[in-house]
Amino acid sequence: MADYTDFKFPTLNTTDANVHLSSTSNEHLPSQNVDFLSLAVDKCTANWTSHTLHTLQIEQVTTEVYTPMQLLSFTFSGNTIDNSASKETIDMCKNLIINSRCPLHKLDIDDLKNTDTFECFRLLMDKTLNGQWSHKVDLWNISPLTFADKLDNLQTRMCKKFQVHGELFAQQLIFMNMAKKKASLTKAMYGKLFEHFAGLFGLTCINGPSPCGVQIGDNIITSSPDMIFPDLVNSDETNEDMNVIAVCQVTDDFQTVHISHDVAKPLNCGCKKKKSEIVVKHLSDNLIGQHGGDLLAHIPLSKNNGILGIVVQKTFITFVHFRCDQVQFERIQRKEDDFASKPVIFFSRPYDYLKPVDRNELIEPFFETSFSSVESVSVRYTLYCI
Repeated sequence: MADYTDFKFPTLNTTDANVHLSSTSNEHLPSQNVDFLSLAVDKCTANWTSHTLHTLQIEQVTTEVYTPMQLLSFTFSGNTIDNSASKETIDMCKNLIINSRCPLHKLDIDDLKNTDTFECFRLLMDKTLNGQWSHKVDLWNISPLTFADKLDNLQTRMCKKFQVHGELFAQQLIFMNMAKKKASLTKAMYGKLFEHFAGLFGLTCINGPSPCGVQIGDNIITSSPDMIFPDLVNSDETNEDMNVIAVCQVTDDFQTVHISHDVAKPLNCGCKKKKSEIVVKHLSDNLIGQHGGDLLAHIPLSKNNGILGIVVQKTFITFVHFRCDQVQFERIQRKEDDFASKPVIFFSRPYDYLKPVDRNELIEPFFETSFSSVESVSVRYTLYCI
């Protein structure tokens, strides 16, 4: 965990600071007459709820949403995310995708369960003259055609990754589209689809990592997230655990009725919200508690300012930032309730990567996450291996 005592967390100009506290109803919170140390915390984060986080003095901001880029700036403040060389490479890679004719631009699905098979097949195949589907080579190739636009080694590597994971992404989408005809789509299917989507931008995840443990009071709390995004560059080969950039949780459930129009409003829209108005409605108390617990257990493995989280609900992605410094973490471990300032969890709105408008807003955040690690000796930016 990074020690960032001097780190100044960005604040909003449009709302009062008090608005950013969790707006969970008081009737769900522990009574002030109850001894904090007597409150039980389950030994497995899979059983945590938002109430568990409150018990540990961790606030959840449910009255405001942040853009993915804001949450990444909180997490990677002072790191390579602000470096101009990294920005130039990210812009180049982003433009290669936007200006290409790759099938990703054709992808516009409202509901995977109800989509036509043709919509998925055309991401990888072409119809022949006799009406048969044929695999189209280089359909996901985004490399420039002219020598004048020659890329450097890192950009070339990214293009190769995009092509490989693009085809895998299309294959998984075709498989799920056909599988839905005889069975329900599973959490594992959605997880694999997201894994290949993230891979388009150079991110590599580890599925079902070994349980991570953290001591709170007299108990060892275990966390088993669905995926982690490893920080290989900053990992120490002498340690037992790999450092982590982000922790990911996947579910096969997303209730579209929970989406509020308020969630999609720009952060600095000039609209003041009532203190009791909850805009993070797409995440249940259980999901917030479980993911918050996973972030808490993994924050010692983060070299950044807090830790980044990603919640995947079917094809909807929510970015999460958990702000907790070393002093706050140690007080949680001792189960203290005297905090000058409490650890806080912040959320974005949900983004559906099967929809063009939402997907375009995810390209830059995913590239930023890929380029968040740097080898300080050579100042060379590194994407993770396929």
